[in-house]
Amino acid sequence: MLHASDFQNIVDRVIGILGKNVNIMDTGGIIIASGDESRIGAFHEIAATAAAENREITVDFEHTSELKNVRPGVNVPINFYSEVIGVVGITGNPEEVAGYGKIIKELVELMVHDKQQKKLELFQYRAVSSLIMELIRKSNPEQDEVRMLENRALLSKFDLKKKRILLIADIENFGDFIARNELTEIQIQGLKQNVIDLISVSGGPDDAFFNLNEDRFMILISAEEDIESFCSNKHDRIFNRLGIKLIFAEGGSCSNIKDYHHAYVRALSFLDIAIKLKNIYHISEKLFDMYLLVNEIPDKIRKDYTKRFGSILSDSKDKLIETVKVFFESGMNSKATATKLFIHKNTLIYRLNKVMDQYGIDPFNPYQCMKLYLAVIMKEISYKTE
Repeated sequence: MLHASDFQNIVDRVIGILGKNVNIMDTGGIIIASGDESRIGAFHEIAATAAAENREITVDFEHTSELKNVRPGVNVPINFYSEVIGVVGITGNPEEVAGYGKIIKELVELMVHDKQQKKLELFQYRAVSSLIMELIRKSNPEQDEVRMLENRALLSKFDLKKKRILLIADIENFGDFIARNELTEIQIQGLKQNVIDLISVSGGPDDAFFNLNEDRFMILISAEEDIESFCSNKHDRIFNRLGIKLIFAEGGSCSNIKDYHHAYVRALSFLDIAIKLKNIYHISEKLFDMYLLVNEIPDKIRKDYTKRFGSILSDSKDKLIETVKVFFESGMNSKATATKLFIHKNTLIYRLNKVMDQYGIDPFNPYQCMKLYLAVIMKEISYKTE
């Protein structure tokens, strides 16, 4: 249930609306919130009776002299799901404030319900976040750990069998952004909360979004979602609203306990690749599975391999490199490649022939094309570490 500070916030809001002093008493008649701080902690006899009998009691001027710490006004029980949880008292001439009794009762009950609901939602949010943190840590949980996680999921109302896609979002160059804007710690925390709010807009009841650590966020959304569109929309919305760029790394789908750890590790690997590449806001296994393999190759071996391809990998040959790269990723399909590059098919053939004529590499040969493609992505991954 709510704390005294919550009830005091409600009292302050009601006083601001009504313009009259308001007290809230617990079921034992103790004043726990009031516009008059000197009365907090005092016993209110009429409130105790109103709570015990669940009825409204009006106190006129004549009876106040007979009662201790009671002033003229109306005292109305506060109900929460048919249970009396306290009494709200409105101080003033009974003839003037009597009409406010029912209105204030309903207003306070609505506020109590709203605050309690928000607290429950916060507890639910924390419980789910804590559960997911445990799931991504457990690479191969024992049977008793599995049972414990399943029970926690039931208590948290988190359906482990629901198929979800795990993503990690990282704020690009967050340290530079903080320094450039001279953000305080409070502003940093507020910014991260704004990121979560913008990511979770239109999220479903089975989705989960929370700050993983520092500049990274955990995202679990329905597998039925169009992930590419989701990442594109969130990237653009957050950049336009907050001026920061997010990189989304996709770890894959989760539909049982063991999936979460593997998806998390895979997402971290893709994130590491994305940070090394330029202008990437969404990275997934669908297009970057080769990068995952290449990223595991030691730097020296990657550099030695790329040296074999000499000047074709230099910055001045970007168009040829990009053409070969898209050509290979398109299954060496000329029509699909030309469409993706927004060029005529003849232009594509001209570029590929140029690679063969100038560098002695035949991009129409699957094996040679693959070797060049590997060199291109090795160069990309090594770019930021050189």
